[in-house]
Amino acid sequence: MKPAAVDLPIIWRGCNYGDVILAWKNPDGSQFDLTGWTPKASTRNFDFTIAMPSPGSGFTRIRLSKAITAGLRLGREAWDWIWTDPNGVIYPPILAGYVAIKEPVTDPTTDASPL
Repeated sequence: MKPAAVDLPIIWRGCNYGDVILAWKNPDGSQFDLTGWTPKASTRNFDFTIAMPSPGSGFTRIRLSKAITAGLRLGREAWDWIWTDPNGVIYPPILAGYVAIKEPVTDPTTDASPL
């Protein structure tokens, strides 16, 4: 099965990234209960932080702290998303795409001066 193509929003180095919200649905369109499932989303160089605030709601969110983005290499990374079900079965990637890591023009480590 070919994963769905999803390119993520740009990661700006040294800045907080997220929240990218994903809604998981059953084939009939109802929300998928994620209770007991374990998600993983990664590139070859880093893992995304994934949260499932309420597994029964079928929503997940991806984020990265500014401490993590500060050390990322500039460029374009391939990424994918896999699930492990409650029985330990690891599924092939269900989502895959690219994410760009760019340097902001404004230095996020300096204080803004008052006007």
